[in-house]
Amino acid sequence: MEKQKNAVGRRKEAVTRVFLSKGDGKIIINDKDYKQYFTLVYLQNQVELPLKTVELSDKYDVKINATGGGIKGQAEAAKLGIARALLEVNAEFRPALKAAGLLRRDPRAVERKKNPAARKPEGASSSANVNNPPRQPQTQPPHQIHQIQKMENNTSLQQQLLEAGVHFGHLRKKWNPKMLPYIFAEKKGIHIIDLNKTTEALQEAASALKQIAKSGKKIMFVGTKKQAKEIVTESAAKVNMPFVTERWLGGMLTNFNTVRKSVKQMQSIEKMLNDGTFDSITKKERLTLSREKDKKEKVLGGIAQLGRVPAALFIVDIGHEHIALAEAKRLGITTFGMVDSNCDPNKVDFAIPSNDDATKSIAIIVNYVTAAIAEGLAERQAAKEEDVEDATSDENEKKAARIQAEAESEAARTRGEKVRGASQPKRRIPNSGPRRTGAR
Repeated sequence: MEKQKNAVGRRKEAVTRVFLSKGDGKIIINDKDYKQYFTLVYLQNQVELPLKTVELSDKYDVKINATGGGIKGQAEAAKLGIARALLEVNAEFRPALKAAGLLRRDPRAVERKKNPAARKPEGASSSANVNNPPRQPQTQPPHQIHQIQKMENNTSLQQQLLEAGVHFGHLRKKWNPKMLPYIFAEKKGIHIIDLNKTTEALQEAASALKQIAKSGKKIMFVGTKKQAKEIVTESAAKVNMPFVTERWLGGMLTNFNTVRKSVKQMQSIEKMLNDGTFDSITKKERLTLSREKDKKEKVLGGIAQLGRVPAALFIVDIGHEHIALAEAKRLGITTFGMVDSNCDPNKVDFAIPSNDDATKSIAIIVNYVTAAIAEGLAERQAAKEEDVEDATSDENEKKAARIQAEAESEAARTRGEKVRGASQPKRRIPNSGPRRTGAR
């Protein structure tokens, strides 16, 4: 009987011990079938990859003991462990496994090789270190320094997102399969969102919103969930943008003219209250109008200054605000949205995979977007001031040139008159003497 082959696979914190033996292709991990243990299809494919690469899927049984790390890390560690166990079976499998990228070295072994001194206790020395003094650290080129700083900034943003709980998704049974590219792992039946994808999507959306704000167009914030109301109201007010936090009225975009009439009516009642027109009507009529104004202001107060359909919509939870999303799509309005694991990211133009139920998560995403919009508005204001200064300087130059031209023409005209006066002497009128009036 052939001896059982075993190997170890490591990936980050995950460690797997793999036992390979002749069989009919069963793969057991922690006493469970691998398809029950790894519920995501792409993780199952990772575990199957080494056996498929050498075409031995139905000739060997695999038993795996996995510890540490997350589900994704354990799947990758199992994949590497199976590949190493196959090398024990037949060394001729090495080229095929290496070409498939399945023979990566243990990251800890690589680190030890890079820094041999780390393996020795403090105070230990070697003849090599005595004979060869340590090399001076090399100065990195500016572009590499910039890349490192950018990575550090992304890391700090990811840390903030992690602390705010942006990575928590919904239960596995509620997930939308179209969110698969944004799912990092599953833990205790809950999907974990990949914060790398969140960071990239957030920065891309912020850049697009900044350009829209810089062009002078309006961006409407929509968040009628209880967790988002206060955050959206404060953030939209900071950048003077319209918002909807109470109830999305059907047709608020597609029937904007009618909604605009209700806004004007609300403003008219408010003006009458302020200028004392209501003093001449009865108390009951005044109370009725006041209640009507309060009711409309609660729903339409955020869009009171919106004179036309906005250029973009930022939505918190696209599943909850599906009516607003449908109206925006019908009118061709650019849409930005926080998309949780139970939503379809293809429904919005700029999807930000994130937790749309937690207050901290909503706050950090909305504040990041608001800061980008404020930056765009500041750049627009600076450009306006530069244009005004340029126009003023051009006008001053034109005025100075006009005054100088008038002065030169006046001087030329004065010189011409003097020249004409000197060249033409006064004509003498001959004295013909007194007229004779006597008779002949």
